Amino acid sequence: MFRKNAPAVLPLNTVAISYAESRRGYRIAEAAEYMGVSPWFVELKIRSKELAALKMCRHYTILKEDMDAFLDEQRIAAMRGEAA
Repeated sequence: MFRKNAPAVLPLNTVAISYAESRRGYRIAEAAEYMGVSPWFVELKIRSKELAALKMCRHYTILKEDMDAFLDEQRIAAMRGEAA
């Protein structure tokens, strides 16, 4: 059944989930995927200061808690019937 000296290998999706859960900062494309929007939308919101981001070297880094706060604000605005 199991070989005695075989290396322990986790399923690929387990490794990806644990890595994603431990991350704090995301680049624009990764943030867009996390939020379910386009990278263009994320960059637009960063430039208009609606979404907080750190500019490190030439790249923006968006913190996970800032994305969650932004999405919560958008949800509240949608529930009130305000334009997003």
